[in-house]
Amino acid sequence: MDYAVDAAVFSRFVHQGQVCMAANRILVDRSLADEFTEKFVAKVRTLKAGDPRDPQTLIGPVINSSQAEAVSGVVEQAVQEGATALLHGSTTDNLVEPSVLSGLPADSALLQQEVFGPVVFLDTFDGEEEAVRLVNDTPYGLSGAVHTGDIERGVAFAQQIVTGMFHVNDATVHDEPIVPFGGEKNSGVGRLNGETTLEAFTTTKWISVQHGRSGFPF
Repeated sequence: MDYAVDAAVFSRFVHQGQVCMAANRILVDRSLADEFTEKFVAKVRTLKAGDPRDPQTLIGPVINSSQAEAVSGVVEQAVQEGATALLHGSTTDNLVEPSVLSGLPADSALLQQEVFGPVVFLDTFDGEEEAVRLVNDTPYGLSGAVHTGDIERGVAFAQQIVTGMFHVNDATVHDEPIVPFGGEKNSGVGRLNGETTLEAFTTTKWISVQHGRSGFPF
């Protein structure tokens, strides 16, 4: 449980959430939701927001004031739609403190967009079938992760998710130079890194050299 919490916090809040692979939604089995939520919120509370030159700072500013306003607007809209702010961070200039929201209506448009900022939505599910449906219920499909005590079950779950990348018992944010990087649906086209980069940026050309004499039919 603690490891899953740590991975989830990192997956959402690394670089203030301004990463394409960052997890916008954290889905938890209902039977574990209370324990997970308590530990998750407690962990997020420890993330100090402030000057990135301070070694103690873990949440720095977002890219600009316009984005800060947009992220703050997401939080306010979520609350207006009925979500509960388990943690409601404040905004000063382009420094946005973390917010954790739960209970957002399933039909909310906020669940269908990427929020490039330190805001996360918690939701619950009952059973693996519902989990698969919820995870796939998004126009994006770049990266994801699942935490489980059964590795084979985790891999089987990952195979059902429409993403270009999926990680079992790890964070959602990964990029290895030799591993294909890319997504499905509205998360890009094709794959990069390793041999796939060669395929994307080069064409194949055949050059032959005859060291003897070819035989011709006429």
